[in-house]
Amino acid sequence: MPHHRITIAHLVFSMNVGGMENGIVNIANGLDAESFETHIICLEEAGVFRSRLRPNVVIHTLGRRGEGVSFKLTFRLWRLLARINPDVLHTHNLGPLVYGVMATLFRFGIPILHGEHAKLEQHDRTRRRLLERTVLYRFCRQIHTVSGELLHEISGLAPARSTVFAIRNGVDTERYSPGSPTAARRMLDLPEEGIYMGLVGRLVPAKRHKELLEAFNLIARENPQLRLLLVGNECAYKAEIDRLIALSPYGERIHFRSFREDPLPFYHALDLLVLPSATEGLSNVVLEGMACGLPLIVHQACGNAEVTGAGRFAWMASLDTPLQIAEKVRELLQDPEEMRALGTAARQNAEQNLSLEAMVENYATAYRAIATPGEVHNARGSRPASL
Repeated sequence: MPHHRITIAHLVFSMNVGGMENGIVNIANGLDAESFETHIICLEEAGVFRSRLRPNVVIHTLGRRGEGVSFKLTFRLWRLLARINPDVLHTHNLGPLVYGVMATLFRFGIPILHGEHAKLEQHDRTRRRLLERTVLYRFCRQIHTVSGELLHEISGLAPARSTVFAIRNGVDTERYSPGSPTAARRMLDLPEEGIYMGLVGRLVPAKRHKELLEAFNLIARENPQLRLLLVGNECAYKAEIDRLIALSPYGERIHFRSFREDPLPFYHALDLLVLPSATEGLSNVVLEGMACGLPLIVHQACGNAEVTGAGRFAWMASLDTPLQIAEKVRELLQDPEEMRALGTAARQNAEQNLSLEAMVENYATAYRAIATPGEVHNARGSRPASL
């Protein structure tokens, strides 16, 4: 073990609601405070997840405004890094990596651990974006992903495959556990009666709130007790969702709720969680829903097979269209016994295989290996266990 506390500096745009941000909270709060000092540098604003951080986690904001790379902001980051003097700079996704590399070019000796948290979308696959990653990865000591499938995708861009590994996300099964649907619906000001299917996720087209809403319209007539709960953030895309709800003949049974600091009531209010997302790194919503004992229907997106046991603990299917979604929801709703069995199996899988403690320890191992590269930190070597 090193003889001093290892200082970690996470670099993100903000700590607003998101799966990646949730993971950073879990890492920061889970690390042993006697062994690690944690700072979170937000290029823009702190965000609502700031309140979830333990008092010993220090958060900094740099107030970025507008698009494009700001050299003034880079200089402010360089000055902050000079003051913090971290043993590891942990950048998250491409934008913060750009700033992290630029700032450390003028302050040698700070190794970068870079995290990729989502499957590369179409705009990430342009020649320019792929070249950016290929060049920037050369300045990283290590690169990690959050799923084995994403690891395979990123490995070809890294200077050496030995520098890339995966640390699978984990879930706090004490915090996320089965609860009372009635109490949750009352808290969220929802009708207490009915069967609730729903989706929790950022309001972006890739999450497919729109497709799920259209699927609900296809099966709502034959299921008069069925209700739809959509959870997302307030943004420009919400106007489109509001329009579709207003046009639906079953609009009174469709409920939209904005993100809240504690998402647990959303899961407790549901009877069925449907995740048709087109792209994921490894979905925290899937992990949290499983820990809450919910039956899940998930798209064959990046990472889902790894946490659902290739479909043993949730239904996996192609959910590209509203019709495909409706068919799978209809099929599962017709089998209440299968729904109960799926929920039980999902909870057991979360408890046995998706522990938050294992995730935090893997990050701790990675930090130690980078901060003190000459030491061996476990029997498997100086790198954390990959998937």
